[in-house]
Amino acid sequence: MKRSTALLVAGVLVAGGAAAIPRPGKRPPPIPEVSNAILHLIDAQDKNTVSTSDYASTSLGPISKLGTPAGLVLKLRYQEIGVALVETLKLSRDPDLLNRMFELAQFSHSTRIRSEALVTLGEFSDPADFQRFQLAISDTDVAIRFAAVEALQKWGRPGAVDLLRLEVQRPWSPLMQVFAAQALVSLGDKSGIAVLIKALDDNSWIVRAMAARYLGDRASGDDFDTVFSALTREGSRNDFVSAELCIASLKLLAKKPPPANVTAAKPGKTAPGAGLGYVVAPDEVLEMEPLVLHPPRLEIPESVRVAQTINTRLLSLIRSNLRLTLPKALAEDPNMQDLLHMVTPEGFALQTRYSAISVAIAEGLAGTTDALLRQELVSLADPTGGANPVARATALVSLAYGRDETDIG
Repeated sequence: MKRSTALLVAGVLVAGGAAAIPRPGKRPPPIPEVSNAILHLIDAQDKNTVSTSDYASTSLGPISKLGTPAGLVLKLRYQEIGVALVETLKLSRDPDLLNRMFELAQFSHSTRIRSEALVTLGEFSDPADFQRFQLAISDTDVAIRFAAVEALQKWGRPGAVDLLRLEVQRPWSPLMQVFAAQALVSLGDKSGIAVLIKALDDNSWIVRAMAARYLGDRASGDDFDTVFSALTREGSRNDFVSAELCIASLKLLAKKPPPANVTAAKPGKTAPGAGLGYVVAPDEVLEMEPLVLHPPRLEIPESVRVAQTINTRLLSLIRSNLRLTLPKALAEDPNMQDLLHMVTPEGFALQTRYSAISVAIAEGLAGTTDALLRQELVSLADPTGGANPVARATALVSLAYGRDETDIG
């Protein structure tokens, strides 16, 4: 019930027109009923927890079984109230509610509530919130520090870089070092790249996987050889890390200038897939972005692909069992346990990405024209082939990016 209330409140704020959305030059009055509902959700959300098993006998039951990128974003949105609630808080401009958030960001004993308040304040990019972030980045609770990093990345003010450097220098949590390093790079401080490269050799699989993913997103084409060599070193050690290194290698290869005798590929389109963020609409509404796939193959000319090794690795991954749930041994990694305690939108998105390897494999295979890979994908997509539903769904999503009309039948 609380989840449906949060979504309804967000809908009211979006649909309320001038009554709910600030327009340039004027500040609309708050809607008391909406503000009261938000305050109730903030105070009550920790009293009851809902697990996947609670959905089994409801109309949301099938959502918990989805394994495609678009399916996972639905699962994330409707099973984690914090996602809709943070979106709702960003849309509200009620002064009383904002004052309540200031208190919660600093003094709440609830990790979830304080995290939501911090991320929301980060979206507002108000210089006055620096001290709140400064206090949070030094908290003993890793989930609060994670929320502070996420908030600082969105906040984007000059003081954010110094606080993020502080987190990168702390040896307490390799996971936090990686997350803070990518935030640094996103804000223009390239010192984070060296931290991410070092993390490719960490003992923790989740640290290596996240480092690979962020290098693909943040590094330059000059770092391709470094990431590609990490793929060779990884071998068959961990499937999630291998998939992320494959994707990162393809992304960085796409950033390298093609040889003079080669025409660059046209930029690809984005589509539902694998990272959670927000966009600002023309009317200044902060909207939740879906999980987004950026198929790196669509950016790479066929004639310059050094992708045979990558193709071989991805082929071995799709031939193995595409598990819907994270294996117990991987879930018990201490850094993964830390990640599972994160209660922010980006934390939930990372949990989703690393709960099903199908997300990363779909991103790595999307748009492939390699004959062997396509043959394997077509075989997996065949309803008579006996593939498990997650493998078949992954194959269908990957084939769709190729836009080959022969796949329609």
